Amino acid sequence: MKNNTTKTVFATRIAKSIAAGQADCVIPLGTAELRTKYNRKFLKYIKVDELFDLCGGSVTTAYDITVDGFAFWAGVQATELNGYLYRHRLLALCRPDGCRVYAIPVPLLERKFTLPDVALADGELETYRLIANHITPTLEEYTVRLLHPAKDAVKSNRAEWRNEALDQEKLGALLKQHAGWLFPVITAALDVQFRSFRPGDDVPIFIYNFTMKKAAMQVEQEFSAALGALNLTVEEPACSSIPAEIIVQDGADLNDWAGCRDRIVILRTATGTVLRPLLDKLDDYHRQNCFGGVLPQRLSTVPIRSISNCRLQSSA
Repeated sequence: MKNNTTKTVFATRIAKSIAAGQADCVIPLGTAELRTKYNRKFLKYIKVDELFDLCGGSVTTAYDITVDGFAFWAGVQATELNGYLYRHRLLALCRPDGCRVYAIPVPLLERKFTLPDVALADGELETYRLIANHITPTLEEYTVRLLHPAKDAVKSNRAEWRNEALDQEKLGALLKQHAGWLFPVITAALDVQFRSFRPGDDVPIFIYNFTMKKAAMQVEQEFSAALGALNLTVEEPACSSIPAEIIVQDGADLNDWAGCRDRIVILRTATGTVLRPLLDKLDDYHRQNCFGGVLPQRLSTVPIRSISNCRLQSSA
């Protein structure tokens, strides 16, 4: 890469994507400029390798697959978040139209994947990976630690929003018009996002319940739009996008929740009964945390019947 500034920019983009929950997909990091001396060095490695035939700007392998340019591994980033370590390999794809860099999750390297923003056949991508493995067999690894990912994301988005004009009168009128329901939604959206950076062991950190008395399309749209406007921990193009929604009709639909990468997930149900398994897991998780990691037995319960028209007296 051109210099350490490029590496810093890429490290920040990877960290932001992981903080947004996009930890298991290829992350496009944009373009970079390769120094001439490194370009010559990599071409020299390709030229002396018996597996490759370098002709002009193209490389042909022993398997008769030809690609334009070459690829190399630019390092490994280990990102630490909530005690978990996410490792990505940086693949630099250098072609006649420029050099583009992608962060690829290490577990994804063991199976087939595609690169966004570039159309490559399976054989072409495998050829680029083969070239990268041969000319950069050893990689430098560095660690990036995310101490306050939610706060950092909000700060970053706030810096972007400073360039936008704010109509305070219109905002005030909007808040006043929907004061009955908008403020609880604002509170829930912000609280959920900041709580979401605590480890949860495949259970939600917190659940807010909103009941709509009348099913109306306008109410549905306004509710989703409010949560989308407060989707602050997802940055750049995905910022302010409407959170993922899951229509839960039975217990099997709850499995879809585990696959969501968003910080806010909307579960729509006709009744809260179908959420019972999720609520039980959440209750067990919190009880286990309260007792030092050991789940205590539940105490025997005695039902209390409510009796109307009966006066209760306390005895001294």
